[in-house]
Amino acid sequence: MSAKYTIPRNIVRCLLITFNLSITLLAIFVLFSHPLELLRSFRAAEYVTMTLTMIVYRWTLCLRMTHFKDIVESLRETYVKRTTKLWICAWAVASIAIQIFLFSNKFANLKKSTKSKILGFSIPEPYSGILNYSYSVIIYIHFILALNIFSIYYVSVSYQMRSKMFNYLEKISSRHVLKLNLLMQSYTRISNMVEDMDDALSFPMFCHTLYSAVSMYNVLAVTLNPGQNELSTEALVHANIFFLMTLQSFVAMAVSASSISEASHRISKKIKSLSPDSLGSAFQLQRFISMTEEGGLCLTLWKIVPIRRSFIFGALGTIFTYILLFRSTWSI
Repeated sequence: MSAKYTIPRNIVRCLLITFNLSITLLAIFVLFSHPLELLRSFRAAEYVTMTLTMIVYRWTLCLRMTHFKDIVESLRETYVKRTTKLWICAWAVASIAIQIFLFSNKFANLKKSTKSKILGFSIPEPYSGILNYSYSVIIYIHFILALNIFSIYYVSVSYQMRSKMFNYLEKISSRHVLKLNLLMQSYTRISNMVEDMDDALSFPMFCHTLYSAVSMYNVLAVTLNPGQNELSTEALVHANIFFLMTLQSFVAMAVSASSISEASHRISKKIKSLSPDSLGSAFQLQRFISMTEEGGLCLTLWKIVPIRRSFIFGALGTIFTYILLFRSTWSI
């Protein structure tokens, strides 16, 4: 029987880095090839921020692929409720399907806006149209699809981690006589897993949040100031659908991350309710309580802001406040 052939990991990594480098150079070239058109169609600072954020974000995903795989392996045996799996799968399929619909519609209408210049050079037909199509496909696969896949991955591993913590909580609740050393060892393993997850996911989550904020800002700026933007009704509808997709993706990721903090709070509350009689050592129990109270377990935004329920309202409130502030500035 012939052995199964697998591509070495180093070769896959080199190919992925080469592809990322080529697309990065292409995106930077496109960014600075039409400065006048850029200023007329977008506000330059916003467009530059979105492009550079996406480049950094994509490189971060590429370089941390091994860490993402390790997280999946560490959570492989975790039991997750069937209903949770179903709604995550339904949300993931719906999210990708709507994104594909938006891209397909834009792709079908791309020929209407095909220009004789691309990347700063005059290109005759039909080559300019071919390059426009190719560039749109590459940007979608390389950037937009990466956003969707990472958001699905983030939500999945967050709820798996939450399920692991609730499984630990059920074990504490179902036993009358507990071994404190085993409880502390299990909690330490869970704490280390959450810390490793945060090390790998905090910066990509920051990039995703920044891109989502700028995207929502751009769409609402266009919607609230239709007279300053020469966009068709169809383009405005697509922009608003994209806004809703970006918003729901951000909220889903934030809610899933905040569920880890909530599970940690419930574990801490349960530990406090234990009696020394069931554990045999009041001093060790007090140490355990102190361990669970030290800030709790949570995912963060680039090790800066802990993601809890309040983070969602604070972030959305900040985005909408600045949109209204800048809108009032434009009207002056």
